[in-house]
Amino acid sequence: MTDGLTGLYNRHFMNEQLRLLHSLATRHGRAYSVIAIDVDHLKQVNDTFGHEMGDAALRGLANALRRTLRASDVPVKTGGDEFLVLLPDTGLTEAALVAKRIRDAIDEQGKADPDSAITVSLGVAGWSAGRDAKAVLEAADSALYTAKGAGRDRISIEAQPVLTD
Repeated sequence: MTDGLTGLYNRHFMNEQLRLLHSLATRHGRAYSVIAIDVDHLKQVNDTFGHEMGDAALRGLANALRRTLRASDVPVKTGGDEFLVLLPDTGLTEAALVAKRIRDAIDEQGKADPDSAITVSLGVAGWSAGRDAKAVLEAADSALYTAKGAGRDRISIEAQPVLTD
């Protein structure tokens, strides 16, 4: 259920939690949001300073998430340099504020230890009626790629789709 390097939840656990969140959202109208996070230029860190430094950067991000998030939030390591946060009972506006707190925590960590400073790109998306869980994940991922395409080290918030009958 957890990632060996960071101690965060793994993709399998995330899928179970996402099904639960989506069920609560569709049955009871309880909002949830997702933040997709990517460590900027991790390959370059690994190539330049070694994988130990890259691993330390990933552990540092995991620690920043633990310090920043609520107990009900679900931080997940989904891949090599990719993370995701499930935010129960959180609308898009509040999720954007959480993303800013995460980015600020990473910046502060870098100021405290400049040798291990990293930046992250974040994509934020929220559930809305008529939208399935896969669409929310895809929207967060798309917002993440928008942030990366705009120069990295930034937050991108999805444009809410207009649903028609």
